[in-house]
Order: sequence, then C-alpha cells, then structure tokens
Amino acid sequence: MQLADPAAIVLGPASTATYRRYHRDPDPAIGGTTRLPNLPPTSAGCLVRAHFRTYPTLRSIQATEYGELTLLQGNRHITLVPGTAIHPRRLTARQADDLLLIAQVGRRAHITVLPGRGPVIDAGLNRIPPAAAERLICQGWVATTGGEGALVSLAGTVALAWRACRDQRVPAGGWAAQIAEVVFDGFAHDVTA
Repeated sequence: MQLADPAAIVLGPASTATYRRYHRDPDPAIGGTTRLPNLPPTSAGCLVRAHFRTYPTLRSIQATEYGELTLLQGNRHITLVPGTAIHPRRLTARQADDLLLIAQVGRRAHITVLPGRGPVIDAGLNRIPPAAAERLICQGWVATTGGEGALVSLAGTVALAWRACRDQRVPAGGWAAQIAEVVFDGFAHDVTA
C-alpha cells in the first residue's frame, strides 16, 4: 500500500473537531516569524511517517515528557506540539483500553455506522460503542482516513506512551526517551503502509 498524501486525506464527519490539535513550529529555513498551519490528526501521523522515510533512525526524533515531538532533519527541525485538548493526561483508562484494541489490529480497524446509533469502531473481534468511538475521534486520539479506516493517531500514540510511563512508574527522566521510542516503533515501521 502507498502512504496517503496528507492533502488527499478526508476526515470523517465526527472528526471535524480535531483539526487544531498539533501544530508545527516556525521552519528555521523560512524564518522565525512564519507560522505553519495546524495539522489534523491524520496529517500529523503522515508527517511523522514521511519524516521516517527520509530519516529512518530513532536519533531523528526527540520528545519531551509532555508529549512535544521534534523531528530532526540535519540542522533543521520540525516541532509538533500537542494542543491542550489532547494533553496526554486527558486520556482515560477506558480510552486507553480502546486505543490498545485499535492498535492491536492496526489498519484492519474500521468505522461502521449503525443506523440510529452512530459510528462504532470495529477492532478485530471487539467493537467500540458509538459514544466511546465518537469521543476517541473528536478528541483526536483516533485518526480517520478517507473511507472507513481508523488508526491510533500520533496524539493517541503519545498519550498511550505517557500513560504507560506513569502507570509503570518510569523515573521522570526516562519519560521523554520512552515516548520517542514508542512513536518510532509505531510510525517508522509503518512508512510503506
């Protein structure tokens, strides 16, 4: 499969509230005052996958313990900063469980609209009910692609890593490295998908 072009990605109707979640810092090559547009959840993930196609090592990404990611490209960098609406602390235990179900089935997870009930996310043998599915999409934890596909977004991946560090009592100094490693594992190996 080819990686979808970020410009060609269509967000599902339930995900329209997620378009201002991650933003890029000013590109040093353009100038320090230029602001680049905010990124939808799917586009943020595509940007990270595209980065790993060109710079395929763990050293090409840095993270902070708060979920900010920096993609290193030689002497340039792109920083992705989560908006306050998707701060990792906002991910509930139930949402984390649902995201893990989606992550386990990968690209086989899909959205089905039940008449009179709304969208559900089918993740293998599991089904995430309409209210929970809509919250995952609207909060930006799940990225929808054109059609019926559903993936754990970059924000969802970072939030799961943050939650795992907290639950496993990883020392505070190790959180950034753990988050960077989880993002690398989740996106660098998926560059051709």
